[in-house]
Amino acid sequence: LMSTAHQVKLALLANWPENVERMNDGRRLRLLCMGKELNTSTNLKITLKQMNIPRFQFHPTPVNVSIIPAGIDPSKTRSG
Repeated sequence: LMSTAHQVKLALLANWPENVERMNDGRRLRLLCMGKELNTSTNLKITLKQMNIPRFQFHPTPVNVSIIPAGIDPSKTRSG
């Protein structure tokens, strides 16, 4: 849990599915874990542990990925 949300977004972009529209960066991505947004707009260096993201012993931590549609300015959305 020493990774940051920013690093998670970069890893996701590096492994992006070919059948989904490619993005230039992670600004249009929202990551949500157990109802909590992994926000990168305020601090790129805050770790998942500092965000109190749980770590499970027997399975990966589920994270939902939401894409802000093209044409919508991510800075104008709730997460920024």
